[in-house]
Amino acid sequence: MQIVYSVVSLKDLLNGVLFYKEEYIKPPVDISPSSAATHGIWYQDIDDAKEFKNSNAITDFEKFIEDESVYFVAHNEIFDRNMLAKEDIFLPRKRTLDSLRLLKLFADEHSDCEKTSLQYFRYYFDFHSDKKRFL
Repeated sequence: MQIVYSVVSLKDLLNGVLFYKEEYIKPPVDISPSSAATHGIWYQDIDDAKEFKNSNAITDFEKFIEDESVYFVAHNEIFDRNMLAKEDIFLPRKRTLDSLRLLKLFADEHSDCEKTSLQYFRYYFDFHSDKKRFL
């Protein structure tokens, strides 16, 4: 499993991401081939990974949840909410947006839009994933 998150200031959106983090997490269950095919993560990718409760991400999420100026955007928010709840992390409902719902609305209005995955939209909108700009 992998957790990726970034922080963007709503007051200063155009200046980009304030920080970006990604971390592999050792899952509590085996990785299925279908899951690996979807996400591209296999056992060798998580050899050195920590469990979520010992990860760097948990400290950040605890701080974000306490800070009422922080809003959460998740793609398929229900899935992410359920996964985090298993780790006793509870996203505040009033501060959480689901990008999947927004992209479904967009796709319904644009006949050339075939899917609603983030990877698809990365290419649809020609976004570049140069991680160096986030560090």
